[in-house]
Amino acid sequence: MLKSGLHIASKLLDLGWVTLGLLLYFLVRGSVIDRQIQAEQNAELIINFEKAAGLFFEPQLNHWTASNEVVSHIFNSVYFWFHFPVIAVTGVILSIIARPAFVLLRNSMLLSGGVSLVVYWLFPVSPPRLVEGYDFVDTMVLFSHVSYQAQEFTPFVNQYAAMPSLHAGWALLLVLSVMSRFKSMTLRLFFAVIFLVQLVAIVCTANHFWLDGLIGIAICVLAWLGARLSHRMLYFE
Repeated sequence: MLKSGLHIASKLLDLGWVTLGLLLYFLVRGSVIDRQIQAEQNAELIINFEKAAGLFFEPQLNHWTASNEVVSHIFNSVYFWFHFPVIAVTGVILSIIARPAFVLLRNSMLLSGGVSLVVYWLFPVSPPRLVEGYDFVDTMVLFSHVSYQAQEFTPFVNQYAAMPSLHAGWALLLVLSVMSRFKSMTLRLFFAVIFLVQLVAIVCTANHFWLDGLIGIAICVLAWLGARLSHRMLYFE
């Protein structure tokens, strides 16, 4: 009985540390001073880079999404509900039935979050929905009446933290965590689909440029590798 109680307490402590870490992440992220001019200039740098590469397709994809209310609702829901709700549920389940996968997910999320905070500070970027001149439509405000600019989100949100996109990066970490522990192709495919749809959603909703997603993925892959390496070297759980 005592052993069982200690086991449960350990898992609750794990979840507590993750919750505290994510809360601190968003509080720090939201406390970064908004630098609108610099963020807009950096957004233009990204647009110019994508234009030079012949891959500036965000306006077309966003306008197509905004022209269809059903499609907009789908991608709005994916962007909003398939992020932290899915991460939270998956984290709880992994902490109970697959602790090694949970540890890797926890550590890689905390590592990638720390690196991203530095990037947000050094390179603030306006999301497409705040960039003028391209007629981007904020589909979440237009169709779902959800806005990260709302007063209740203010302590946790920095409007100019579009680069990198952890919506994309953390969705990939879920895939890697599940694949590291489970052989079920159905389960793997489920999380892979969430990841792929989230990649589209971040652009369709005008919350990120595709380059934001690419950098977010790169940071999270490095964080995952770092978490695996530290686990093997230090046996840290």
